[in-house]
Amino acid sequence: LSDRKAHKCNQCPDLDTPACIKACSKRALALIDTEKLKLEKQEQHIAKMAGITKPEPAILNLIKTTKKAEEKLK
Repeated sequence: LSDRKAHKCNQCPDLDTPACIKACSKRALALIDTEKLKLEKQEQHIAKMAGITKPEPAILNLIKTTKKAEEKLK
């Protein structure tokens, strides 16, 4: 670093965890397995598309709920 040039990270091959990750007190850096992250995101997307996850309230649901409430009040 004395020549004041940027250096590409080699992920400290001689260490189990890169030194920058250990040194970051705010835990802003993390070592992530990109393939594992990709698979998790794909599974979440598939679950959402298949309707496995809890549906979020939408304007149509609010209209149906309002109509049902009005019918019960009559």
